[in-house]
Amino acid sequence: MKISDFNDFNEVYVVGPLNIYTAMENQKTFISYLKDNKNIILDLSNVNEFDTAGLQIILALKKQLNSIGKNLYLRSCSEIVKSVLKILFLNKELEMVE
Repeated sequence: MKISDFNDFNEVYVVGPLNIYTAMENQKTFISYLKDNKNIILDLSNVNEFDTAGLQIILALKKQLNSIGKNLYLRSCSEIVKSVLKILFLNKELEMVE
């Protein structure tokens, strides 16, 4: 999917680990974007560690966005993110954009 209208989107670039050690910090950051009432694109190209805590944060963000009629999109997932999503069969559940 390609996004053509970026006026209704916040782009969030995640750099470094998205894991249990950074979960609370990342969750606070992601939640701060909800107040804008926009769709969110997470660029995960620079995520170098990814575990189930990071995945839970992403799934919780998706659920919160869906509750306000907005969507979460993932872009440029790093290899570690791709492999975790594939292993857990979530690569089809989370929408990817170019």
